[in-house]
Amino acid sequence: MGATLAVERANGVGHPRHVALGELGEHRQAQQALRDPLRDGEAAPLESEALVRLLEMQRQRIVLGPEGRVVEQYDKIHLVPFGEYVPAWAFPDKIGKITSQVGDFVPGTTYRVARTPEGTIAVFICYEDIFPQLVRRLASQGAGVLVNISNDAWYDDTAAAPQHLEMARLRAIENRRYLLRATDDGITAVIDPYGRVAAEAPRHRELVLSADFRYLTRQTFYTAHGDVFAWLCVAITGVLIVNAIVARRRSNAM
Repeated sequence: MGATLAVERANGVGHPRHVALGELGEHRQAQQALRDPLRDGEAAPLESEALVRLLEMQRQRIVLGPEGRVVEQYDKIHLVPFGEYVPAWAFPDKIGKITSQVGDFVPGTTYRVARTPEGTIAVFICYEDIFPQLVRRLASQGAGVLVNISNDAWYDDTAAAPQHLEMARLRAIENRRYLLRATDDGITAVIDPYGRVAAEAPRHRELVLSADFRYLTRQTFYTAHGDVFAWLCVAITGVLIVNAIVARRRSNAM
């Protein structure tokens, strides 16, 4: 059971992550279901669910514009090992051929955002929100709002779903962007640029969450420069440690 993330002022609708086999063009009913709300003026643009493209075996996010046309397509870059693919080193040779049937998706290689009349959107799929560098790369391309679509149904009632939300909050703080989360039976929520949960949908219910958000353009130091400050701290710490070791050896030699 999933929750759909909608926003007021008809800025957009985010659908939770599902799986469909084949190209979007091969599924006429799916196209109609995704495009009808747009043509009726209910929302624009529409953030569709992640699709699995059968021919190239990639996990994707499709963005549809007001007329139902494809605005942007993003192939999931950071795949989950042993879930979406099996590392070759883990089961080599003949065993590897068997385990590849469990998951053999090909990761995407391009960081893409969707530019719409309302603003620029960066969408990342499922557990990609736990990787700060990946989200930063998307945000640095001018994204005014972040969107995470995820299937958290397999968490059940464990602590994993709240933990996933907490990690997503950090991405909003780092980039000072609203983060909209649409999940399957996870925690669907709107997170403000300071990491506060502005709106949240209860789990295990089929519903629509409506909340306000804004497109923001100012980049944080982290968005613009990444982990430069962290690496600088590591370098300074290394220099201090070396100096301390040298000073101790000199004092012992006297």
